[in-house]
Amino acid sequence: MLSRRSLHLGLLAVIAAGLLLLLTWRTLPPLNLELRSTWEKRNAFTSRSPNSRNLTIPDQNPIPEKDVLNKTTLNKLQALYHRYIMSSQVLCNRVTRMGNLHDGGWELCEDPLYAPTKENCLVYSYGINFDFSFDDAMEKYGCEVHSFDPSMNERKVDHVRGQRVHFHPVGVAGVDKTIVENSGTWHLYTIASHRRRLHHKLSERRLDVLKIDVEGYELEALMTALDDGSLDDVRQLIFETHLTMMGGSPKKKNYVQYLTLLRKIYARGFRIHTTHRNMFSVFHNTLDDKDYVKCHEVHTVKVSK
Repeated sequence: MLSRRSLHLGLLAVIAAGLLLLLTWRTLPPLNLELRSTWEKRNAFTSRSPNSRNLTIPDQNPIPEKDVLNKTTLNKLQALYHRYIMSSQVLCNRVTRMGNLHDGGWELCEDPLYAPTKENCLVYSYGINFDFSFDDAMEKYGCEVHSFDPSMNERKVDHVRGQRVHFHPVGVAGVDKTIVENSGTWHLYTIASHRRRLHHKLSERRLDVLKIDVEGYELEALMTALDDGSLDDVRQLIFETHLTMMGGSPKKKNYVQYLTLLRKIYARGFRIHTTHRNMFSVFHNTLDDKDYVKCHEVHTVKVSK
């Protein structure tokens, strides 16, 4: 039978071991976010604490070059596209909805490393369709906002919507051009041309946020802008993909085009932090008997040049 003295000594030993373990744990370096489990990453992503470091996640779905994509089967291209576009590539701890909760609103990353500088930020918003909720929210945030849409017949001249929201009845494309659509004649310009016309060239003014939702024209507009450097100073690139504007399932060429765009966006230093499926664009794919969407709202931040 143990004596009272032995019990006391044993209890003291347990307490000492516990204190030693606690001190050791407190001196360990912080756990690298890249090594955390998926569950931990998800919880870090949804937390609201500020962050001043790049918290990038290793790329689990690298997109091959275009010549490889052209040799890949439609089934594999489809799987890669939907897996890639829904993956998080960087952790944003503070994501704020700007504008409507449903269609028309977009997510802004407010982590210090990526957040626009209030009262001195510049936003380009392509594609309005009479919904200025995002633009108005960015004005309240403290930004100068330029809104572009050639399809709004009632607004065919430049005008100031709010104190710092400027509307331009022109669109965006991969080259400067004029086209005829059902709603009339559209004048389209590259992002570089818009920046020159508004005196926002790279050497003159930083473009903090660029949002583009232009029913398919984002493909050519972004490819040109990524090539000519128009997005080099952009902190946050927000866009909606439109795999096809036609009925039925997207074709192989549609997946190749958008995977090529996503690869170039990644190469220019942008990383996806949030993606939403547009549930109004659901289609049934007969290849695997599953439902997918043609349109995704993609939110990225610039982590490097």
